[in-house]
Amino acid sequence: MPKRILFTAILCGLFNACLGDDIARIKINPGDKVVFNFSGGGTLARFFVEDITADHNSKFNNQIVWEITPVKSRLEGRWVFDIESIEYGKIPDGYKQILPSDGAAPKLHDGQYMAMPETVSAGYRPVFFTIKNGIVLAAESQKD
Repeated sequence: MPKRILFTAILCGLFNACLGDDIARIKINPGDKVVFNFSGGGTLARFFVEDITADHNSKFNNQIVWEITPVKSRLEGRWVFDIESIEYGKIPDGYKQILPSDGAAPKLHDGQYMAMPETVSAGYRPVFFTIKNGIVLAAESQKD
């Protein structure tokens, strides 16, 4: 293998390894507002909240209730560490709401939810959280 190709392959591998080690995670503190506190790396390409509450027949709702993406394109999101936190239903600068297509995000009822940050140039983990009696319970993305 020519030295130039070998050098390029090693350099790309090291660069990707550095980027891939920093996982974007979410922590939610208990309280009456759902605030997603971000840590880790990457740029936020998409963020959504999904209702995963099971009904009395054990059927899961699995419906995305709120979704945002960068205004320009998924590749032009802000750095997770720059955003720091997003309050449910409040659109951060540089983003647009995809769901619902009109109006405000629906109020979250008592039940189970999943929030997913999709990032570029870093891994990501969902966070599962519960709302009980109108209060969000503490939750944190799982670590490896």
